[in-house]
Amino acid sequence: MGERNKTRLAQLRRARGLTQSEIAYDLGVSKATYSSWESGRIELGAARLVALAERLCCTPNDILGYGHEPSAAHGEPERYEALTAEELHALKLFRSCPPNIRHDLIDIMQTTVKGWRIG
Repeated sequence: MGERNKTRLAQLRRARGLTQSEIAYDLGVSKATYSSWESGRIELGAARLVALAERLCCTPNDILGYGHEPSAAHGEPERYEALTAEELHALKLFRSCPPNIRHDLIDIMQTTVKGWRIG
């Protein structure tokens, strides 16, 4: 990231209510490594940039400072609720499934939720 954008990552992280330790854990890196990305001491590789964008619910361009400023004006909440450990585990399991199984799981969840509303 360039000098002018090195604080952008910290802004996005804080806007989602996450700590450096939480994101480092989720990405499988040390807190020191993540901190180095935020400070600009270490450049983010493309694969890490994409994974980080997924975790922060934004695009790589948002992290690099080429996107719009995330705000309520763009239909985005100002703060994202952090995932619980259980939700994060469920998401990792879901992502490890092949596409046809993912589709089936979504159908099961939608059917279950509809059942709750009826009862």
